[in-house]
Amino acid sequence: MIFECATRDMCFSLHLTVVLQCLAICEHQNHVPQISALWWQDTQLRYPDVTLSFSNMEHVTQEPSIDCEQCDDPIMFKVIAENETEFVLDFESMLAILSVAYEQGAISALTDEWWLTLEHIYGQPRIRT
Repeated sequence: MIFECATRDMCFSLHLTVVLQCLAICEHQNHVPQISALWWQDTQLRYPDVTLSFSNMEHVTQEPSIDCEQCDDPIMFKVIAENETEFVLDFESMLAILSVAYEQGAISALTDEWWLTLEHIYGQPRIRT
């Protein structure tokens, strides 16, 4: 599944597998609640090309949060898009893409408990279906 995304400066295409790699990094770094092994197994069956081994991730790296007045994202990613364009993907956008991917049937649902725990951690509602 490909997502067409845009910033003020550019448009780019982003494959869902890259977003799933960002999610795996978030989970590994304890930025999000733990996700069940069954969810990851189902995801790996749907997307055999997704790289969940951190040493093999070529298109995603974690970046320090950007200090700005408009953003409060706890984690940012440097991502290489489909056309080899490099850009920064923020936490909110990652969650929005996951929500849309679920709505489109591309991934299984993350549990309500997962979303509620995420909201509790960051003290504000996050995007979800």
